[in-house]
Formats: sequence, C-alpha cells, structure tokens
Amino acid sequence: LRLAEANAEHALTAHLASRQGIARRYEALVEALALPESPNRIECFDISHTMGEGTVASCVVLDGNGPLKREYRRFNIEGITPGDDFAAMDQAFRRRYTRLKEEGAALPDLVLVDGGPGQLARAEAAAAFVLRLHEEHQDLARPHRAEGPAVIEAAALDGRAVGAEPDPAQAEAQ
Repeated sequence: LRLAEANAEHALTAHLASRQGIARRYEALVEALALPESPNRIECFDISHTMGEGTVASCVVLDGNGPLKREYRRFNIEGITPGDDFAAMDQAFRRRYTRLKEEGAALPDLVLVDGGPGQLARAEAAAAFVLRLHEEHQDLARPHRAEGPAVIEAAALDGRAVGAEPDPAQAEAQ
C-alpha cells in the first residue's frame, strides 16, 4: 500500500511539473512572437522526402496542455513535381483545413511552418483559406484570434538561416 501511495505521489508530481513546463513554454512563445495572448491551439507543419520522392507532410497539434497526439496527421503528397516543398505545403494545408471544415473541428490560432519564405508564403495563403472557410461556414469553430491564425516560420524561432530557399512561384514571376 505504501509503495502504491509513493508511486501515485511521484506520478502526480511529475504530471504537475510537466504542466508547469508547458505553461512556461507557452509564455516564452507568446513573448518571443510578441503575441497579444497565448494561443489555444497550435499546428506545426513540416515537409519531408527522400531525394524528392515519397513526399510526406506532417502536422503536429498542441494546446495549453501539451501535444494532442490523437490529432497528429501525416499527408502522403501526390501529383506534384518531385521535391517541390512549396506545392507539398500548399496541398497539405488545403487537405488539412478542408477536412477540419467538413468535420466542424477547431481551427488553429497559430501555425508554425518548418521552412523558408516560400513555405511561409504558402502557409499565409492557407491562413487566408481558413478564414474564408469560416466565413462560408459559420458553424465552423473560429480561430481564437479574430484575424485568424498567426503563421510563423519556424526557422525564425531557432536561429536557422531564414530565406535560403526561394519560392518557385515568385521566381517564375520575376
């Protein structure tokens, strides 16, 4: 019985410490991004492939309590030029947010994108797409932020070189 009590106490202490750590990370994120308030829901996207083949987009979802692993998604990207991360990001966003619309699910307040300016531009277009979805379907849960999800380039948060990859759509326009 004493061992069970000690294990329960240890588990509770660890759980409370974890929640406090998450709260501190959220506070640091709000400060680093100069957000007016803490986001309720964060979605993070990354594109991966092997030498341009087998492209996959990953979406990780968090809320104030930490990771929501049951809401993680992986998208097998098809029908794009091999290695075109920008088109892959665009496809992942459209698939993700079209499905959330269909399900009437919560939309993110903050979207983090692992990539450069091209991926960021596609993510910003997706944020506008999310708002249009909400305007067309008033029953869809609106993002916590009135202006829609904030979209941030993850490289800007961790000191990696920002802007190393040009967006092919912008290059064609020049």
